[in-house]
Amino acid sequence: VWVNDWDSNHRPIAENVEYWCYSPLPLLYFLEEYTENNMSSSINLSLTDELRAFVDANSGDGTLYATPSEFVRDLLRQQKVRQEAAAARDAILEGYEDAVAGRTVTYKGNLRSLLKKVK
Repeated sequence: VWVNDWDSNHRPIAENVEYWCYSPLPLLYFLEEYTENNMSSSINLSLTDELRAFVDANSGDGTLYATPSEFVRDLLRQQKVRQEAAAARDAILEGYEDAVAGRTVTYKGNLRSLLKKVK
């Protein structure tokens, strides 16, 4: 895993995978993100007092996240996974609707060999 970020105890963020990865799908996104994007960037956010209190309450001692940045990054990752899952569901439903409506094409190739090429 390519690590480009560190927590407040100077440990690589990769060590914190167990905190936010409760299923294999987010872990795959984490690995993809850290192997494909080796440059980190930052963003400054303006938060209301209420949102800042929420972030503070969910980061630091006695919480799941060591820093506010870890907490916000996890929220962003979760939203990304939700959006990608919704897009996949929509595509599956669209394909199902096409099949029900008879809009299909017979595939005459070798699906197994095609899948091996993708791997």
